[in-house]
Amino acid sequence: MSEFLLRPAVKEDAVAIIEAHDAAIREKAFSQYSQDIIDTWAPAAITPDRIEKVEKQIASDNWLVIVAEAKKQILGYGAVSFVKNQLGAVYVRRNPYGRIGKQIMDYLLQKARENKCAFLEMDSSVNAEAFYRSVGFKTLSLGSHSMGQTGKEMSCIKMRIDLT
Repeated sequence: MSEFLLRPAVKEDAVAIIEAHDAAIREKAFSQYSQDIIDTWAPAAITPDRIEKVEKQIASDNWLVIVAEAKKQILGYGAVSFVKNQLGAVYVRRNPYGRIGKQIMDYLLQKARENKCAFLEMDSSVNAEAFYRSVGFKTLSLGSHSMGQTGKEMSCIKMRIDLT
């Protein structure tokens, strides 16, 4: 049995989700992206705006956000929109448990199928492409992803998984 728990995110998880997001990026993306992109993608400050954005996603009827938790620490999270047929994210910080990203992904794909999604699309970071391919996503094209209010663009991989 796993020593971590997958559960729906709650509003009070917002800061811990941001911390897991930023840690995962800083730990895993440095070989594929410049420091400038990493600093934009995972800024040092956890601002009220960032917290509010995560809280709104958690509260939204359009998104399912789940967290992986162990010993009262959020190790990772995932988000999917059944309305948009979109995988929003799967981020996992370094941890001693292993396979957390795969379990988050399996859970989100199961929920997408239960909600009659025929497919999911996403923008994968370059460093995460192999992970998404390992769970069944196919590469559609190279692309760029706009990084919020900064207007900076980061390289990404447009991906899709068919669920039927």
